[in-house]
Amino acid sequence: MGVVNFLLLSCLGVAVTVRAQDCSKPIPGPNMDLKGNDILLQTFPDGSQVSFACSIGYTSAGGSSLITCTAGTWSPVRLRCEKKNCGSAGEVDHGTIDYSRGTEFGDTIVISCNTGYRLVGRSEILCGDKGWMDRLPVCEVVTCDPPAQIAKGSFSPAADFYEYGEVVQYSCDAGLTVSGSKSLTCSSDGTFTPAPPSCIMVQCEDIDIPYADWVGGSRPPYGYKATVTFRCKSGYEMKVPGTLTCDINGQWSPGIPECEMVTCGPPRSVADGSFSPNKPSYNYSEVVEYSCNEGFKLIGSKSTSCLASGAFQATDTQCTMVTCGPPPSVVDGTFSPKKVSYKYNEAVEYSCNEGFELIGSKSALCLSNGKFQSTDTQCTKTPTTTTTTTTTTTTTVTPTGNGTIIGICLGVILAVLLVILCGLCICKKKKQGSGKDQPDLKATKPEEEVALAVRRWTTKHT
Repeated sequence: MGVVNFLLLSCLGVAVTVRAQDCSKPIPGPNMDLKGNDILLQTFPDGSQVSFACSIGYTSAGGSSLITCTAGTWSPVRLRCEKKNCGSAGEVDHGTIDYSRGTEFGDTIVISCNTGYRLVGRSEILCGDKGWMDRLPVCEVVTCDPPAQIAKGSFSPAADFYEYGEVVQYSCDAGLTVSGSKSLTCSSDGTFTPAPPSCIMVQCEDIDIPYADWVGGSRPPYGYKATVTFRCKSGYEMKVPGTLTCDINGQWSPGIPECEMVTCGPPRSVADGSFSPNKPSYNYSEVVEYSCNEGFKLIGSKSTSCLASGAFQATDTQCTMVTCGPPPSVVDGTFSPKKVSYKYNEAVEYSCNEGFELIGSKSALCLSNGKFQSTDTQCTKTPTTTTTTTTTTTTTVTPTGNGTIIGICLGVILAVLLVILCGLCICKKKKQGSGKDQPDLKATKPEEEVALAVRRWTTKHT
């Protein structure tokens, strides 16, 4: 029991000791400080309360600012502080505000003026604890002093000063031309630009372009900006525009052109033919002549000329192959092959009817003039062969014309038979002739028949 009482008394003593313990200086949350005189103390008795306030440039975003010391421990800090935002700074006439750096405490804005205006005031303003720490600047328009005067000329309008963007116009006395810019503008740096012009006398020379005609424009004398237009004669062309302008330097712009003779490339080629002369280029009106290869004839235009357009005149020229109609016919004969038409250099062969022999050319060619070559071909009747027989001679029938070897052989055989028959007839006459006054008229009949047979065969096979 005594032990228990001792333990209870000890716990009570510890509790009394804990309850009476002080707190050390509290640690503030982000962006805040102790409020009032509490910032000077280092310890705080048990049960003390302190409050926090947001630092300069920060403002409360919620939560209690009070904390309490209990048995040596501070209650949690609930206060939240965030940066102050200065928001929009307003507007600047003829200028702009750059907020790209932010609008919170410590940020800066940059003010700039539009072209032609100058800034009066600060170009940068800081966001402070109480807002933007300076007033916005002003953008004032740039002004220019009057531009310079020029000899033999003047400008308008006349004024004591000119605002940015205002323009003055220069002009020269009669007969003179403004050399330079007629218009000057009050620029952003307070001066007129470009530099003032001058007044000069401008005159361009007369123009003479070979192979060209004047077609319109000014007449001499030619002053500044006078224009003339020339055109080349037919068969000539200009490589630059034909309209010229007298420039400020007294020169014709873009320069006096030349009229150059038109040239053509080669003309259209023709299959199975050619043209002459054959060269890379031809002058205006130059002519080329077409011709066809051997065996071909030209149809259409025989020539073409280089036109003013730079191209040869269109033609319907075709070289077509030469053809011949049927060749001359031959009496008592024919030719082959037989067709309606024949190509160049094609040949026909002549032959004669039976009983006729060919004299002259056996063939004819289709010539380049579209006609068959002339021939002396004729078919003449085959002459008959007369055979004379005696007891001591042998007549040999020789085939003529186009007789073959077989015909010759048969002729020889018939001649031999004729001789044999003649011999037999003579023998028969000797046996029957004794004591008779009149000759036997039929004794020669076999001879005549043989001779007739020979003649017929010869006529058939020659």
